[in-house]
Amino acid sequence: MNYDINLIWSTLLPLTSEEVNKLNGKGIEGVFRISKKETDGKFYVVFIGSATNIKDELNLLLSEKDWLKQGEFSFRYAPL
Repeated sequence: MNYDINLIWSTLLPLTSEEVNKLNGKGIEGVFRISKKETDGKFYVVFIGSATNIKDELNLLLSEKDWLKQGEFSFRYAPL
């Protein structure tokens, strides 16, 4: 079987607790990707995930993953 899913991605958003907390308070189910800004000024995807509540998952990652404090990161998400 072949399933086609069309994802509508958000704009690129800074990966900060302030920005993450602007997401829908009830939670958004979907997929997300985290990108890091490199020396050439471009963002490259370094992490892909899915969650029943993207806001809670991103806040958890921000609190637990030290590597997210080393550099400039952004994220996009697509609701399912």
